[in-house]
Amino acid sequence: MNWEYKTVRFDKRKFVTGAFDVALLNEKLNTYGEQGWELVSFETKQATFGQDIGALAIFKRVK
Repeated sequence: MNWEYKTVRFDKRKFVTGAFDVALLNEKLNTYGEQGWELVSFETKQATFGQDIGALAIFKRVK
């Protein structure tokens, strides 16, 4: 089986409150799911002092 991958960066600054809005994040993840993408990894990125500054999501689907 052949796979294709998609990497998506979520920048915390793009969320209105400056924090991850879980409802908005779910909406974005569900949109990728509807397109056939399966989330295989989700990792938050932190600044030097441990504050979350973004996240990286990796998706895969059958090619």
